[in-house]
Amino acid sequence: MNDFSKQEVVLFNMVVDGFDTDNTVAKRAAKFSKPGKDMQDMGDTVWRPSAMISTVVEGLDVSSAFGTVSELSVPATLSTITNVAWQLDAKELRNPDYMKRKARSGYQALSAAVNRSIALAIKNRGSLAIARTGALTGYDDIAAVNALMKKNDIVGNQTMILNPDDYNGMAGNIAARTLTKRSEDAYSEAYLGNVAGFETFNTAFSPPMTAQAATPTVNGAQRYVPTAMSTAATGEKALVDNRQMSLTISSTAGLNVGDKFNIPNVNALSHINKYDTGALKTFTILSVDTGTTMTISPPIVVGDGSSDIEDDYANCTAVAANSAQLAFLNANAANANTFFIDDSIEIFSGRLAFDNMPGVAVMRAMTDSGLEIVFAKGGDVGTGKLSSRLTIFHGATNLNPEMNGVMFGGQ
Repeated sequence: MNDFSKQEVVLFNMVVDGFDTDNTVAKRAAKFSKPGKDMQDMGDTVWRPSAMISTVVEGLDVSSAFGTVSELSVPATLSTITNVAWQLDAKELRNPDYMKRKARSGYQALSAAVNRSIALAIKNRGSLAIARTGALTGYDDIAAVNALMKKNDIVGNQTMILNPDDYNGMAGNIAARTLTKRSEDAYSEAYLGNVAGFETFNTAFSPPMTAQAATPTVNGAQRYVPTAMSTAATGEKALVDNRQMSLTISSTAGLNVGDKFNIPNVNALSHINKYDTGALKTFTILSVDTGTTMTISPPIVVGDGSSDIEDDYANCTAVAANSAQLAFLNANAANANTFFIDDSIEIFSGRLAFDNMPGVAVMRAMTDSGLEIVFAKGGDVGTGKLSSRLTIFHGATNLNPEMNGVMFGGQ
């Protein structure tokens, strides 16, 4: 069914064009989609392969070095149906500006919702963090994030999303440098562009970091052993999400999702070269499960020869020792700036079958962000009202939390 007026078609095109222009963050992320029937059969969750990591062996004779290969996976879920819905009666429909203004506000709201979902996926699950004692000032702060990435053998296209205060403050710093086209733009338009290897963007929404003053300790030495599959007592096998582990501590009272912390003597091990970076590994709280247990990311994986998979995926120099006191980086409340390797974040686009509903007219369009926008409408002659909605079915997956994170000042 397709009974849209010419004016409605023009308005929908305006929505799509406006969404593409406004949705800067999602365009930087990787894209994924799967046919609607398949997703319905799989409960709207599909397991995506993680990047493999290998260790090298020196010498001619490698006969004793043939180990097992484990492919790890990450669950990606179509979790969110984002809508802008409105209703106009037969009298209001006499003024076409109603629909035009609603369409304009619609794409702004949809874009903001998608940007928020990505920012929160990074803030809550991303494990990299730069916490500065004072306010963020400019190039040196972004360069510190770039150095963190390189020390951990993290490579790829890099994106940083800054809140307005930090973005404009950094523009002032760059404008004060030698007078070039870059510094002129920074002065006149608060434009940063590519800084220290990051494509930088300014967004209105920045996820808040809550102040954390708790001082819990580790209860018993703990580490994690990755595994591709688990086997239940009844014999059924299931894929395992290896981005996280359960950590038992003295008390979880007052802890928050997204809190960032270090564990004494647990340094970050670079992913490929497997060398001690000399910096403490940062962890994030994914959930507070009981009074003494919480789920954290990433897991503490130590490569000490215990197994091939631990040696390959090792990310820490030591286990979390008994009685070690957690040190939280977000001592004071702050607005977080997010950064990520582009393909570590994936936008998952879904499809809803409005077309199969009687009496509903539907238009669809695929955006540059890889998301489908649906415009659906249906009238009721009994009430004299037209109901319309703009809808996006999507999910944001943090495929590798060790390739993204947050930067904030005032600590």
